[in-house]
Amino acid sequence: MSAAKRTHAVQLVRIVRVLVALAVRLATATYAHAAGLDSVDVARVQQQLQEAQYARIGIEGRTHVLIKPRAVPEGLGFEQVEMVPRRGYEVVAGADSLAPPPSPVPWSRIEQIETGARTRLPSALKGGAIGLVTGAAVGAGLSFFGVAMAGGDWDEDDWRFTLASGGIFGVVGAGIGALFPSTKWKQVYPLPQR
Repeated sequence: MSAAKRTHAVQLVRIVRVLVALAVRLATATYAHAAGLDSVDVARVQQQLQEAQYARIGIEGRTHVLIKPRAVPEGLGFEQVEMVPRRGYEVVAGADSLAPPPSPVPWSRIEQIETGARTRLPSALKGGAIGLVTGAAVGAGLSFFGVAMAGGDWDEDDWRFTLASGGIFGVVGAGIGALFPSTKWKQVYPLPQR
């Protein structure tokens, strides 16, 4: 091999080494940026998760609900994944056997995080309102039926019966509504655009 060819080969090897080193460094820097949040973001997410009972996260186009989430530098830790009833077509397609995400879920895999807190108040109010209206309608209907059968006039006792049945149905409706809590979700990562 001539000296010129040897020099050219050595230069080519050096160029390849430099390009490989630059590619590795660029890939590592990009992965480090995507893989972890800075400490300020981790602290902010952890603060918002403190009062949350649940976190709904997006991973690779799928949504998982995590119970008792916590932010750690490596990712989002949790106690367990809430099991959601699968739709029929997912079971047929074999998606029912999907493994839950690892704990902690690496920051690089998380597309979004929403915090959730269960509350019974909205359901209890809806149930109470429906019960109140239904009870008042039933009470009024029974009072009208009684008035029509007796051939009398609508009096104060009929009003009391209507209001009492509305109140009783309202309390029962609120109790039934409270059995079905709802979850209020708030996006915490990435920060919502305003």
